[in-house]
Amino acid sequence: MEDAQTLRKAMKGLGTDEDAIISVLAYRNTAQRQEIRTAYKSTIGRDLIDDLKSELSGNFEQVIVGMMMPTVLYDVQELRRAMKPFGRFWARLWESKDVMKSLPENSVLQRKKAEEVKEKFSPQKAETGAGTDEGCLIEILASRTPEEIRRISQTYQQPAPISRLVLRGQIALECDRAWGKALYSDVATFTVLLEYGRSLEDDICSDTSFMFQRVLVSLSAGGRDEGNYLDDALVRQDAQDLYEAGEKKWGTDEVKFLTVLCSRNRNHLLHVFDEYKRISQKDIEQSIKSETSGSFEDALLAIVKCMRNKSAYFAEKLYKSMKGLGTDDNTLIRVMVSRAEIDMLDIRAHFKRLYGKSLYSFIKVGHSSLSPEERIQKRTPLTLIFSTCCPLFLAYVIPFEDDIPNISSLSPFKQIFKLLAG
Repeated sequence: MEDAQTLRKAMKGLGTDEDAIISVLAYRNTAQRQEIRTAYKSTIGRDLIDDLKSELSGNFEQVIVGMMMPTVLYDVQELRRAMKPFGRFWARLWESKDVMKSLPENSVLQRKKAEEVKEKFSPQKAETGAGTDEGCLIEILASRTPEEIRRISQTYQQPAPISRLVLRGQIALECDRAWGKALYSDVATFTVLLEYGRSLEDDICSDTSFMFQRVLVSLSAGGRDEGNYLDDALVRQDAQDLYEAGEKKWGTDEVKFLTVLCSRNRNHLLHVFDEYKRISQKDIEQSIKSETSGSFEDALLAIVKCMRNKSAYFAEKLYKSMKGLGTDDNTLIRVMVSRAEIDMLDIRAHFKRLYGKSLYSFIKVGHSSLSPEERIQKRTPLTLIFSTCCPLFLAYVIPFEDDIPNISSLSPFKQIFKLLAG
């Protein structure tokens, strides 16, 4: 209850006390944050996530709101974000007679803008999958356990957890961009439209195609064998089938790769990989790279890497999100938030082993390819958040050989948020 009051005080009135928000939420685990959210609503009569979204912005908002979500809900949110289901909302909006009656009648310019938006969000274009984040889909579906996948699928089909405040702001913004006026004041109407009732498989099929679609559908079923049973004869047969489906023939039988990699248990697959290398004289990852391409290749490689060492897979994801001149903020945030209380200690150890530098040092400087002076000049607000503003993440990624920095001696919080706002 004390935490709830502290958060309310931090957000009440003009301005926001970001330091206070960090001091509470960054030092609590997911279960404790859920208790704080309940206490906040019980004692104050407002939704904590609504208030956080109204007071924060940018990547910092994305991190804090993500931390407030249970793991399954966070995965569902990221999957929905990856497949842009809001486009399908607009498709359904245009099918509503009431909405069509609300279109401006008098202004030619407004009518023209309305028609442009109607065309942009037509049902045909809404279902094409433009803007799909394939990397996010692969990461989540290839790395979660069958039980986690089943919970995600069950939760995904439930109404989207979009609050009235956020919904009102989203609708008002989109309508204002279209023709300078809101169509509805009845938020409940939009709530109904946003309660998709679509399954995870439905949206995967709408946003992807061909073999990539098939591998995602297979993974989303959560049907992988969860046991540890090993049949030596089946191991040899699967390895031989994979060899004959790829290296031994002209062309590739992608279905055979999908069947074996998406259904067998981890212990079985690890032995299949060893047997495959004995037969073909090539590692399974090399064969996948030479026999497949595009997002389907990425999905199969992710499955193999997660079967071999899931923590190393996430270490690689973090490294790729930060290397070079830019930072893939969405991937960095998603991995840090989703794995913080699961295997971050293992991830940071593998990061150090694979790349020779601590995860903390990478997050702190942001861009490993630049000189120290350039790194300081070009580091992003997000890397500043992780390295100075979020003690929870900081504690997880500090390597064993590094001294934990004095948080109070680092860059002022308000300077960081000023960068974020800019």
